[in-house]
Amino acid sequence: MRIAFMLLGDLERVSGGFLYDRMLIERLRARGHVVDVVSLPWRSRARSVTANLRKLPPALAEADVVVQDELCHAAVFARNGQLRRAGIPVVALVHNLASAAPNARGGAVARALEHRYLRTVDGLVAVCEDTLRAARAPLERDVPAVVAPAGRDHLPARRPDDAAVAKRAAAPGPLRVLSSAAVVRGKGLHRLLEAVARVEAPVELDVAGALDDEPAYVRRVRALVARLGLEPRVRLHGLLRGDALWSLYARAHVLALPSDREAYPLAVVEALGFGLPALVTDRGGAREVLGAGPQGRLISPDDVAAWAAALSAFAADRAVLARAAQAAHARFAALGTWDDVASRVEALCARAVVPRSRG
Repeated sequence: MRIAFMLLGDLERVSGGFLYDRMLIERLRARGHVVDVVSLPWRSRARSVTANLRKLPPALAEADVVVQDELCHAAVFARNGQLRRAGIPVVALVHNLASAAPNARGGAVARALEHRYLRTVDGLVAVCEDTLRAARAPLERDVPAVVAPAGRDHLPARRPDDAAVAKRAAAPGPLRVLSSAAVVRGKGLHRLLEAVARVEAPVELDVAGALDDEPAYVRRVRALVARLGLEPRVRLHGLLRGDALWSLYARAHVLALPSDREAYPLAVVEALGFGLPALVTDRGGAREVLGAGPQGRLISPDDVAAWAAALSAFAADRAVLARAAQAAHARFAALGTWDDVASRVEALCARAVVPRSRG
């Protein structure tokens, strides 16, 4: 197949969603498909909507199917009719509907645009069951759909084994907590800071994530760190890649992600691979990656007392921490691969394609 993959902005952008897109494209190409990446400008919602007055990029004309990262919905919801008239099916890749987040910007407008967009597609790829339910809700007809959770095999081969994570848990010193997420309000770092401040045992917090997406929120976070007296124990590293990021996973004891909502968070996949139990929001599909067991806990994002209690439990009993770390390894081994993702998307795209004359 010839697949046109549409997305907003630069494919190399660092986030779980963009990593998913990159890995999917790489594996589809490895399976013999031609994948043309079509990048649309990252603009305000209003400017994206006006893009619907223009024709779609001509590169789409030769595609057998167009896969659109749902993030570009505002720029294509009306233009998808051009593809339908040309007999080119559209498959939406949905990570996490913006309108499903509790504090979604734009509220009713965001929801209306996303729902209108979803009614223009011929197939759905969702990263988790929770996202698929949300994406199907506004549809007025049945469309083929598949759940394709993120793979595990982008992690480095050299990671702590069970013996190493047990040794790491038993070593004296503070509980080392990692937050691997952009420093934006929706990721809930302010809640985590409040929780850390309530823990009586020594706790250190490393934050790996972009600091330039919401400058006002970053200023709020820095002020909160100072007000709570956490300066010596909290490190904002900014955006990290490769070995610099993996080294934080390797030295941490636990991942904490008190987001407003998560779909299938890649940070949790990565934490499990490094033997880190994960404390994650209970909003969205995070339970689908974490599974049931001592490898983690789902917590209401606004329940700061519960986040503090979960951290305190790991800090107080390193044997419990060690068992949770080993359970994290076992859960990681049960997750799928990026080839599994590509196989599911490939099958859905093949179902959507209608043979047509190229003239």
